[in-house]
Amino acid sequence: MVLVALGFDLYAQDPLGQMNVTPDGYALINHMLKQLAAKVCSGRIIFVLEGGYSIRGIRECGLRVIQELVDLPTLSPVKFAG
Repeated sequence: MVLVALGFDLYAQDPLGQMNVTPDGYALINHMLKQLAAKVCSGRIIFVLEGGYSIRGIRECGLRVIQELVDLPTLSPVKFAG
């Protein structure tokens, strides 16, 4: 199984993280993790929420992660072909 420490402190507007990941970025990362899990462990994947200091980031990025998890893809084919 794939175990993911899901922190939202990479969010572009997180006051402490100082990274630049958008909600699209979180969706893409999750999409790739799901593909990896499908190949190596029959799709078994666990996410553990562990950080983030922007309520907006947790809300927006968390929504995108959940949408990808339940196969409601939000990625544009132009942005990601895979």
